[in-house]
Amino acid sequence: TIIEEPTEDELEEEPEARTEKLSSVASDITKFDFKSWDKGPVLKVESEANEKNEAFWNEIRTVPLTELERKDYQRKDSVEIVKSTVVYKDSIDSKNNKFAARSLIYGYAYQNSIKNFDLNFQSPLTAVQFNTVEGYLIDYQIEFSKRNKEKGASLSVKWNNRFGFYSKRYYSKGRIQYRFNRVNRMSIYGEGGHYISQFNEGAINSTVNSLYSVLLKENYMKLYEHSYGKAGWRMEVFNGFILNTSVYFGQRKGLENASNIDGTSVDFENKYFSLNQPGNADLNFNAPEFASNMALKWRLGFSYRPGQKYMERPDRKVNLGSKWPIFAFSYTKGIGGFGSLDANYDFLKLRISDSHSLGMVGRLEWQVGAGGFASSKNVPFMDWAHFSTSKVHVAPSGLGRFMALPYYAASTNSYYIEAHAEQHFNGFIFNKIPLIKKLKMQMVGGVHYLYTPSYGHYWEATVGIENIFKLIRVDFVAPFRDSGVQTFTFRFQLGF
Repeated sequence: TIIEEPTEDELEEEPEARTEKLSSVASDITKFDFKSWDKGPVLKVESEANEKNEAFWNEIRTVPLTELERKDYQRKDSVEIVKSTVVYKDSIDSKNNKFAARSLIYGYAYQNSIKNFDLNFQSPLTAVQFNTVEGYLIDYQIEFSKRNKEKGASLSVKWNNRFGFYSKRYYSKGRIQYRFNRVNRMSIYGEGGHYISQFNEGAINSTVNSLYSVLLKENYMKLYEHSYGKAGWRMEVFNGFILNTSVYFGQRKGLENASNIDGTSVDFENKYFSLNQPGNADLNFNAPEFASNMALKWRLGFSYRPGQKYMERPDRKVNLGSKWPIFAFSYTKGIGGFGSLDANYDFLKLRISDSHSLGMVGRLEWQVGAGGFASSKNVPFMDWAHFSTSKVHVAPSGLGRFMALPYYAASTNSYYIEAHAEQHFNGFIFNKIPLIKKLKMQMVGGVHYLYTPSYGHYWEATVGIENIFKLIRVDFVAPFRDSGVQTFTFRFQLGF
């Protein structure tokens, strides 16, 4: 099974966070056979392969091409020549670059196939948001990208501008990333500006939070402000081993709800908007961990998959599966305790994950992890260990997430242990039911576990149906904390 090359976003700061969804090659073999382990590529295409003449191929080809195959190659060569001409590329760009009414809904993209660059403008609909700190706001992104197909290099530049109409505050940040090739995928990036972030970055989608706040008066998103700079580097040092590092420097401070929102009642079942501070088992409101602070952080991480098979092409390396899981480790150092630097800690994290094909029974995905602070002299709350979860009914997809754990409730500056497992039965169950099998829906079940010293033992058992209309997944979630049963709920996932 070939695993698709990850996107740029998956490859940047924490490539170990990506869980492969496809089955690993020979994952049903539980004992590793070092004698049969091939350390080289399973397929290699030489750089000059497409430059060999017909006589060369006639000499090494064991079976001559048929007349039909010969005509097919000639036709494909002719089509390739036409598509590479300036006239053809210019005509395609002229057609695709026309501004239409739908661009106001979906955004606008300008492409130049001759110079290999794109300019993308975000959809105005997704740029309009709401939160209790800024009220209604505009967060608009423009992205420029340029590619070099021969070298496999790419350049990406993003610029965000943000203005809150209640808070009357303007924010801006920029990011530039350059990938050198598609063989070891070495890349560097830099980012910085004056902006707003969630205490746990990506805890809740901005659009989903906006809808919940406006329609149901639930403000789950908790924000802080920082003026910062960040830089990072990553590379596959040798087959299966990805090394990455980054450094961050920033002045960070907490924020309050806008003055005409904070503490006021809203006209919806006598609800009040909550304060802009995360609820946590270890902290009270206005705890020192929420105070303004200056941080200098250095992070070093790696992910390693032993025995990884791969295909080697002149311009890229295509990674395949392995008998072994992915081992990932990271160390983050808060360099503080002198001058005006506040964050002062050492945090270590380990994660192991894999996916196994079980034949007719389906596919098993699992992930276990642990982390802890070796020292915690001063750990601002945004640097605590946070966990991915969802308190809204539309949940993001992915294995290493909880579905009913309250946001930030179990966040810790001590240590944690977590585990996730999901069994995708594919057609093993529903294909045995007449009529239902025509819908091609699939059963999925899962168990998720978390332990921290202050929050205790937390479990989730899930049973769901996926591939509904090839797009929707629905899960019934039973959460347990220690020996007590929490409120049963359900979650939707889109695009699974």
